[in-house]
Amino acid sequence: MASVCEGTSRESFVEQIFSSLITLTLHLNDPVESVRESCKTCFQSIAPLLNQPALVELFKENLLPKVSLNYAEFISDFGKILVHKYPYKINFFIMNCIIFFKNPVAELRANAATVAGYLILNLTEEQINGLSKEHILNGNSF
Repeated sequence: MASVCEGTSRESFVEQIFSSLITLTLHLNDPVESVRESCKTCFQSIAPLLNQPALVELFKENLLPKVSLNYAEFISDFGKILVHKYPYKINFFIMNCIIFFKNPVAELRANAATVAGYLILNLTEEQINGLSKEHILNGNSF
């Protein structure tokens, strides 16, 4: 996949990856095994396109086919990398989590809370102050 994406098409494809990143992350702990396995395969495919060796290594070590994933531990490590490498996307990532807070599947709601929590946990004081709290809080009416 990485060899097909060059130049501006690569940039567009990477933006599409970011648009789906949280959804894929939540489904890594989906109640349906085939969904979990498909997400692992997808992460392995997209990792090189993100140009982040830490992510490639994290995915290679943790997202093994037919091997149970310690989701909370993975999300803790993944959240640290996302906050450090993509600080300009944190509001977007958290908003994507919030969308799942009303999902009919309980596991996905729980996964969304876990991912959002680990993202926020890894923010610096400055990043927390820079969060668009109104946008986030209005993203989901409870």
